[in-house]
Amino acid sequence: MLHDICRVIPLLLLLSVPLTMRGEGEVIYENIVYSWYSPGTGYAQTTTSTSLATAKIRSYVTCSNGDRVKVGWIGPQAFAKCPYLKSITMPAHITAFYRQAFKNCQRLQSIDIPEAITYIGVSVFENCYSLKSVRLPSGIDRLEDRTFYNCRSLERVEFSPNITAMGEEVFYGCASLDSVVIPGKVAELPNRTFMNCAGLTSVSMPAAVRTIQNQAFAGCTSLAEVTLPAYIASIGNGIFMWCTNLRRVVFPENTVRVSIKDAAFDSCVRLETVVLPRYLLSIGKWSFRNCRSLREMIVPEGSSKIGSWAFQNCESLVRVSVPATTQSIGDSAFCGCTALDTVVCYMDEPFAFGAGAFDRISGHCVLTVPYGRTQAYRAAGWTEEVFKGGIREIGAPAGISTIKVKSKDTRYYDLQGRPVTRPEKGRIYIHDGRKIVR
Repeated sequence: MLHDICRVIPLLLLLSVPLTMRGEGEVIYENIVYSWYSPGTGYAQTTTSTSLATAKIRSYVTCSNGDRVKVGWIGPQAFAKCPYLKSITMPAHITAFYRQAFKNCQRLQSIDIPEAITYIGVSVFENCYSLKSVRLPSGIDRLEDRTFYNCRSLERVEFSPNITAMGEEVFYGCASLDSVVIPGKVAELPNRTFMNCAGLTSVSMPAAVRTIQNQAFAGCTSLAEVTLPAYIASIGNGIFMWCTNLRRVVFPENTVRVSIKDAAFDSCVRLETVVLPRYLLSIGKWSFRNCRSLREMIVPEGSSKIGSWAFQNCESLVRVSVPATTQSIGDSAFCGCTALDTVVCYMDEPFAFGAGAFDRISGHCVLTVPYGRTQAYRAAGWTEEVFKGGIREIGAPAGISTIKVKSKDTRYYDLQGRPVTRPEKGRIYIHDGRKIVR
């Protein structure tokens, strides 16, 4: 039986003393326990030595009957209790690091990952505080959850070009990471991927990225400018919240059917410019709260909702444009926007806005509404008591006065009074004597 057991590939574990046999399936070389059990399976044991500073993984180990067994991978938590481990060497044929293999190796500064590696498990390098750089071989196609979690000295990562997916919190708390070029095949950035990477100054995302999940870049306090991927379809809550140095964000013009989710840019106190896509579904709660440097917000056509507290305390916000497609403005949406002196609304049928939506805005704020709709706005609560600078109307386009649109006229006209053969969806037209959104 022992003869058969000794022929399977072993797992690695740490222990102490030179060559020692610990029973069937275990042998110790230079403080490392090499273990095997039955064909296709292996196991890891608890480390009994916590003072190991260097380690060398053997290519082969010899069983008690003289058989040589090839060492194939490093097992779960193999070195997780080695806070003093500074360096480790291993044979080129190692194919995997299993979960938490090097977790809490606080003094490990570098590691040469063999080219044969195809799998790196969950939290493998978590809390490796001294790790400075890593090169990921081409055989790796996925990074599991928390792979480099809290590696606060990590400055550089050379990705495998074949990586297609990342788990959650892969680089959470990597405060020294300066720049990142995400591999071209990655389609999603999961929750908190780069959260609290305080030193991150630039990030390049490929066109393949369609989804950015919750708080992916939250707390990246050195990030100054971001251009989102060309075909972004979904962004999560709080993706850039607390990015206190972020000044400019650009959504590609061809972005469609995307919403600004809750707290997306919450407390980005230096944010000055947001280039939104031409078509937007909604703006969520707290989306731009405390963005104290933001001066203008032109909400794109298609947006149906501005959530509660969306622009609360945007002290520098001077002008807001609300599209005709808007159906609701939540509680305190613009509360505390003390510089807000111009609000332009294009809704033909106004609605009652949420409680305190325009509390503590400029005492000279002027509301501008569609031609002939002042009374309708007043009836819905958009009064001079709120907008103390008064209510004005968008002037009737000069071209409209020269065109007599009969009630049975089925044609569409632009706002200059010119006939439109093929009206585009989402744009404003004159139809049947009224201004509508196609």
